[in-house]
Amino acid sequence: MTKITKTSLLKYLLPIVFFACVFSVRLSMLQKSSEPNGLDGYFYALQARSFVETGHLENPSHEPGYYLCGICSLFTKNPILGVKVWSALSSALSSLAVFLILFALSAQILLSLLGFLLSAASPSFSSMSLNFINNQTGICFLLFYAFFLVRALKSWHKKSSPKTLILHILPCVAFFVLSVISHKVTMIFAFALTFAIFLLYTLRFARKIWGRLGKPLRIFFVALILLAATVVFVAGILFFSRHAPRFMNAFSLPSFTNHNSIDRSVTKFGSAEIAFYALALYCVSVIALFKKSPHRNLLLLVPFLYFPFWNLESDMAVRILMSSVPLGIPLFLYEVHLLFPENAFPKVRKIACSLLCLSLLACLFFTPRVYNPKKDPPYSYYKKVVSKIQLPSDTLLIAHLGLNHVYTYYNGLKDALNWLPDFEIAPEKTWRLSYGVNSSYLESFFEEHALSDELSDKIPENYADLIEPIDSKYTLLREDLWQFYLSHEDAEIAETYKNWYNPHEVRPSYIRKVKK
Repeated sequence: MTKITKTSLLKYLLPIVFFACVFSVRLSMLQKSSEPNGLDGYFYALQARSFVETGHLENPSHEPGYYLCGICSLFTKNPILGVKVWSALSSALSSLAVFLILFALSAQILLSLLGFLLSAASPSFSSMSLNFINNQTGICFLLFYAFFLVRALKSWHKKSSPKTLILHILPCVAFFVLSVISHKVTMIFAFALTFAIFLLYTLRFARKIWGRLGKPLRIFFVALILLAATVVFVAGILFFSRHAPRFMNAFSLPSFTNHNSIDRSVTKFGSAEIAFYALALYCVSVIALFKKSPHRNLLLLVPFLYFPFWNLESDMAVRILMSSVPLGIPLFLYEVHLLFPENAFPKVRKIACSLLCLSLLACLFFTPRVYNPKKDPPYSYYKKVVSKIQLPSDTLLIAHLGLNHVYTYYNGLKDALNWLPDFEIAPEKTWRLSYGVNSSYLESFFEEHALSDELSDKIPENYADLIEPIDSKYTLLREDLWQFYLSHEDAEIAETYKNWYNPHEVRPSYIRKVKK
């Protein structure tokens, strides 16, 4: 077997084998539960079911992740399984994209396979497939955008034919758009990468021709850079002003106390992995700057990937840090490759092979252990609860997150909100699944207040028919009765019922536009 054949075998066959392996491992991990995975599992499932059965999403959205879950559901004939298939597929495709990026940059099979398996075995990235499928979808598209961007830039440097350049630019643009519309986190990363590349090439080009430029052209170049920076700044201000409640809470001064939010989302192993890559990339950046490593300017992205002022109790900050791992792995390995090429130290290749084997073992045996179905909402119990609810098709149910999605999924895609409605709806059409208030107590409460001359006209005569016990925890009643109860109950007692289990806030504008 010739050397070329061996290289071709490693280049094409091994990534395909690893891709199939990672897909199978991810899917088997997700199949540890017969129910959907994570807090939003049933939301993805009902979106997929709606797409399959009606041709559109139950909750209108532009994120392609929902549509891809629906397409997978067409093949599986089961929306819950379809969501899991796309989650596993997008995770495996992300690892494949890491391989392609590293191979496009370095042409080193061993380095590229190491990147593939490190991302596949990543506990933090494995956790993303459980709860943040749209985010993961965006990462997948963003990595392919980076790959085609590298190919396009290389074609441009080699002065390839216009046809070759166009074949690289078109998918580059397509994956950029897909990464932007998939999720807000990957949108920020996509714009950051694009702006960084634009700035680097503009400055490089300006340095080459600066001495030959007249004063007007120098002013033009400076103005171009300032204009680009201004556009990015203004766009950032507009974006953060619209999504301020989610993103502004993501910033905080560094703290070394325990952070339950990040540990809960990615486990302690995932938190340790994020910390390792952050420290490693900062160390590599310092070494690369001192050694004047080629492409060291790319390391300007490191402070953005691992920004030191994230609030680790913020859901958005945790998502950004989880996203930074698969995005940071190719950057880290490529810079290490530039600093320590294989022929520099005889042991480097052996170390890389050892890491490759360890990553493969971690992917096969430890990744499935990242998921603990007991940490998911009690979906089996929620199914029993919603099976007892019989409401007309034109009614709206208010119930806490998770349970509202289960209700919609198993009740003909009827509306159910985990917020107060931000649109007008008749009182008799809105119902509440309250938590923690005994139905007998509610009936006696309304019976007592119905005798009051001041309040009798505010309580429906058939109030007893509008209160239905579900079990010891949940009571179904009409929303106007619930609001009346809260407003006339003792203030301290009423305040205890304004919690996560009893939605009490109007949904923010960034969640969904006002329903017309």
